[in-house]
Amino acid sequence: MIGIIDYGCGNVGSVQNMFSKIGIWSEKIAKPENLTDYSGIVLPGVGAFDTGARRLKSTGFWDALKQFVEVDQKPILGICLGMQLFFEGSDEGSEAGFGWLPGNVQKFSASESLRIPHMSWNAVDFKSPRYTDLTANNFYFVHAYHAPANLDPMYVLGTTLYGEMFPSAVEHNNITGFQFHPEKSLVYGMELLKRWNLIHLEK
Repeated sequence: MIGIIDYGCGNVGSVQNMFSKIGIWSEKIAKPENLTDYSGIVLPGVGAFDTGARRLKSTGFWDALKQFVEVDQKPILGICLGMQLFFEGSDEGSEAGFGWLPGNVQKFSASESLRIPHMSWNAVDFKSPRYTDLTANNFYFVHAYHAPANLDPMYVLGTTLYGEMFPSAVEHNNITGFQFHPEKSLVYGMELLKRWNLIHLEK
């Protein structure tokens, strides 16, 4: 069963609804001690990096997630801010991230022709053969910060062009992250979440 972390910084209901539409059972998790009941976890997120990190720490989810991911080696999916929290930190704030992925999240470079935040549908160029056969790759983005542009290719699952090329999907062992919102990406998001579930939970 999939658990969705409810820490006050994410579209938990939308994520749960999307899993329901594709026939995958999920539950909201409001207590960190309940993480052990689940085979996979989704960490959604909207808003500022520091706010998300502090909420996870104050609610007890921070240490519980470290146990789940680092010790138990169970799969986790981060969405938007949830993915950004996987990194060491962010240029947006001063709080430390989980450090599961190297580097700091960075802001889009300012440009007269580039609207920030990046708020639109955009394509993802998937690098892994486990995802390249998806029938469509158009997803909905809302963000002003992104994963490090120079991220080691071993962690890059997909890239997107918006003024500059940036990693829009990351993956390393049991850790997966999407900068875009699959729960808002209609049939494309449904297919992608099905694939993540198949790869990490039904293997």
